[in-house]
Amino acid sequence: MFRSYSNENDIKLFFTISVVAMCNCVFAELAGSALLFDGTDDYVYMPYIDAYRLSVFTYECWIKPTIEMPNGHGRVIIDQGEDKASDHCGGRFFLDESKGLTLDYENNDDNPNYFHTYFYPPVDTWTHIAVTRAADTSVNIYVNGQLLSHWDSSGPYTDYCFQAITVGAGINVSSGIEYVVRFFEGVIDDVRVWDVARSDTDIATYYNRKVDPNSAGLVGYWDFDDGFGTIASDSTGNNNAILGGDGIGSDLPVWIDSNAPIISGEGVCYVDGVNGDDLNNGLTLETAFATIQRGIDTATDNNTVLVYPAMYPEAINLLGKSITVQGVTTEIGGPLLEAPGDFAVSFYSGEDANSILSNFVIKNSEMAIFIADASPTIRHLTIVDNDYGIAAFGYSEPDISNCIFWSNANSNLSGCEALYSYIYEANEPNLLTEGLIAQGEFEGNPLFADPANDDYHLLSERGRFWPEHNVWILDNVSSPCIDSGDPAVDPSVEPMPNGGRINMGAFGETPYASMSEWPLAGDKNYDGLTDFKDLTIFCNEWLSKLEWIE
Repeated sequence: MFRSYSNENDIKLFFTISVVAMCNCVFAELAGSALLFDGTDDYVYMPYIDAYRLSVFTYECWIKPTIEMPNGHGRVIIDQGEDKASDHCGGRFFLDESKGLTLDYENNDDNPNYFHTYFYPPVDTWTHIAVTRAADTSVNIYVNGQLLSHWDSSGPYTDYCFQAITVGAGINVSSGIEYVVRFFEGVIDDVRVWDVARSDTDIATYYNRKVDPNSAGLVGYWDFDDGFGTIASDSTGNNNAILGGDGIGSDLPVWIDSNAPIISGEGVCYVDGVNGDDLNNGLTLETAFATIQRGIDTATDNNTVLVYPAMYPEAINLLGKSITVQGVTTEIGGPLLEAPGDFAVSFYSGEDANSILSNFVIKNSEMAIFIADASPTIRHLTIVDNDYGIAAFGYSEPDISNCIFWSNANSNLSGCEALYSYIYEANEPNLLTEGLIAQGEFEGNPLFADPANDDYHLLSERGRFWPEHNVWILDNVSSPCIDSGDPAVDPSVEPMPNGGRINMGAFGETPYASMSEWPLAGDKNYDGLTDFKDLTIFCNEWLSKLEWIE
């Protein structure tokens, strides 16, 4: 089966009255503190407890390195180091000087397993990193909520590591003596350890949000918001951490104010048309609403309404709110909205650019979107099989981009325009205007995977996700809507390789966007720039060969 992810030798960059009141909160970055590590002797120590005896796990945190390249044997971020009795090492998540972000652990024979990504987080920039090891021994590494590298299987995991967890350095054993080694230089915040392998959706949804300390599987949560003292509190109540191992001396990291982009989950309302209920509070995915309009009604300015995959047979109204209504794509697809004989979406209460709708398929409606005296932001929609697409009236200047309009009976756009969008007009099949894309060579067909069964992924010769079987497959042709979105938008959310440009439509700018070849052959780490880091990767593999080469 075809996979888009890397293996060890590849580089793949890339929500009653009192209840309602609980959702009416500001969606904003949280003020707090973090810990600054000097790269010489600073670290944080979480004494061993049985909950740390893990072979299935997730490690995650925010980091901001202050040096470009680590020295020596790398810089440790989260570690369950070598055990004095057995000399066995548990999971070690670190920056390797030549192979980037890496997971290492040992088996019962004291042999190491390495998982290299060749990804180097940027200096003086917050980056979220996460690693999972599942019961099937597969390993995933994530950056900023998106899957970076995947290994289908890994070697056996040691049964004999009873070591503490450390942050900012690791523990090695030599001749029965423990040594603290490989000190990280930079800032670390919001450290979490789980005894489960978090899913792609879990990582993407919560990487930049606070989580409930009582979440299932969470065995350690040090948000580093204490701000003073020698103890970092564990929000789960399992095990507080000690700065510097004993809280005294020069090896204590320094408390500083944090500007890590972590937001409160209280500003998010969740909608799940399959498992939700409008009597829920909408504060988490497990207590999601069932309808989009319930989420909108509850949300206040600056909130986000996250809508999970389902068919939503409703007409929604944004009610003049400055909110984002965001479709969420997962392995089962994305949300579809339809309102036969009605307007699926309405903006007529003075909405401005802060009223945002994105990542939906809208179909089988009298009109997909009705706009009157409003100027919302509309992006990444697939608008198909409606009587009318989008119509704007009065003083309206909507910002519409990265959309696909197809098979709408009477018109696609009226009283407005769309940039970087696929707009097929039957009476003008070769229409091509700056920032707009029309028919091309496929006679107006955007090449959806299986629209008869509501699969609006784009066909791709390089890789397209097939929800029915949860695999990536190769097609014989590629949609003209791939790599045709706004070229100024960073495409890193899309899976690699992604052609260096976002796709149009409901799956564009998501982890389930169809793929295409990366345009820079020398850009080994896929950061959009061919530079010294790529040369380092090349040199590291110089004269490497396969077994059949003599």
